[in-house]
Amino acid sequence: MEGLSVKRVGRGEVVRAPAIVFRAGAHICVYGESGAGKTSLSLALAGFLKMALSALTVDDAPVQRSAIGRLGVVLAEPRGLAGDGTIRDNVLFDRCDISEGQYRTAIVASGLSAILEALPGGDEAVIGGSGHKLSDGQLKRLCLARALLAGPRMLLLDELLSAMEYGARRTILEHLRKEYPRMTVLATAHDRRDRDLYHEVWHLNEGILSVERVDRS
Repeated sequence: MEGLSVKRVGRGEVVRAPAIVFRAGAHICVYGESGAGKTSLSLALAGFLKMALSALTVDDAPVQRSAIGRLGVVLAEPRGLAGDGTIRDNVLFDRCDISEGQYRTAIVASGLSAILEALPGGDEAVIGGSGHKLSDGQLKRLCLARALLAGPRMLLLDELLSAMEYGARRTILEHLRKEYPRMTVLATAHDRRDRDLYHEVWHLNEGILSVERVDRS
């Protein structure tokens, strides 16, 4: 992407970047202080905010924005994204084409498996309207498992992992690398320790996005 610009009504341009590259399978951390524009960037990449680009290429060939492919999005505030029913119902989301193996892989990769072991009924536990019987952390893991089952080429995690303990964040990212090696992950964060968990680190400061580190190993 070249010449990226994100604008919000009443605020003008909130994010700007001259050029950014998403490598297949790369895990990217976008870190910055609160209000730096991290959520605006996530919403724009997901198509919820207007984003202007001077050029978009895939494998060095110019393409339309629709060629980016499938995006998985898990936002910082998951309430309202779950319905009444069981955990399994909410993860599958009426998908009839998902095998038991795919389901179990997503459950483990999202960190939901340990939670299910402690819940009476496991994945058949009823979570109530808007998932009110689950904590925020449990509900975020549920939404992550659901997003993984959609088979995204890129997964956007807006502050999703920040509310979890450092060890839990590291474990989830390790599972994602192992089970979905070609999926690009872009996660926003404000904890500077998270930078060591990712292949690439991008810094967002006062709306200006810059690349701080790239590990090509």
